[in-house]
Amino acid sequence: AKSLFRTLTAWRRELLVFIRTRLTNARSEAANLTAKNLKRIGRGYRNHAHYRVRILLYTAGLRPC
Repeated sequence: AKSLFRTLTAWRRELLVFIRTRLTNARSEAANLTAKNLKRIGRGYRNHAHYRVRILLYTAGLRPC
């Protein structure tokens, strides 16, 4: 119970904003995760143009052959 109270107290401002607006940062977090994953995948790319095409294909929902 004390742990829950401390967590709620620490996150009070964020919780109140969510209750008031019903908005979260989920989309930006998802975009950041996608960018990080693409960066990990692209480690082997030496040509920036190929890496850029990979990003564009991935974000468009397509897969390269």
